[in-house]
Amino acid sequence: MKVIYKITYPNGKIYIGKDVTNTLNYFGSANSELIAKDFSMSEQKDFTIRKEVIWESEIASDQEVSRKEVELIRRYSSNNPSIGYNQWPKYIPKADIQLTNIHTRRLVLIPFTLEVAREIYAFNTGILTQIGLQPTRTWPDQESMDTLPRIIKRLEQLPEPTGFESWMIVLRHNATVIGDAGFKGGPNIEGIVDIGYSIIEQEQQKGYGLETARALVDWAFWHPEVKAVTANCLLENAASIRLLEKLGMLETVRDDEMIYWKLARSVAVTR
Repeated sequence: MKVIYKITYPNGKIYIGKDVTNTLNYFGSANSELIAKDFSMSEQKDFTIRKEVIWESEIASDQEVSRKEVELIRRYSSNNPSIGYNQWPKYIPKADIQLTNIHTRRLVLIPFTLEVAREIYAFNTGILTQIGLQPTRTWPDQESMDTLPRIIKRLEQLPEPTGFESWMIVLRHNATVIGDAGFKGGPNIEGIVDIGYSIIEQEQQKGYGLETARALVDWAFWHPEVKAVTANCLLENAASIRLLEKLGMLETVRDDEMIYWKLARSVAVTR
């Protein structure tokens, strides 16, 4: 059996690898020296990763497996070329303040705190400078302002953010906020969480929404209590429909205005 596997790190980074000989341990192939280089002994011992087979075939040629591997690397924005093909994403220690952030190829997702949400809602964007971000005139936009009261209300009920609230979407190259995304709360009794996102107009049609949604879905499924992720969009929102389809979500029902979608954990594992 030839397989392609996905490794997800606690900091949200993803590694895609292949095994055409059925002999690897799914913790990497010829990269033992990179493990030693990027991870201290204590880090190798203490942190946990999620690893899973995401594609398999008994009949594919090695060349076909390689093509599929490249396709999946692009899909998950993984194996960042800036650190070399098939090298390990740098582990961020638990003590690092950035542990709660999710890093993708082009973005950093930063969870709202109650203080930040309140200050942004009061148009005090100077709070962004205090946390190392660049304020802009384009965010928060009206959609974000409409959402912030609900974010604040949820955060007021918690001692600290859990990640199942909302996240700021930040461009890695210039630290500017281009939107927000997140969940409407933790998993319900059926293990379902609902996801949504908003990108400012001038940064739309660049793939940031899909990159954000994939990162948050993977983050959600890191939690074993999450069994499915749902979403909804307007009937006429063609861009959101395409995004949710690319995410692997399936339409469950629609009404006069909305389409409702669902991605089960069992489906996500085989995407």
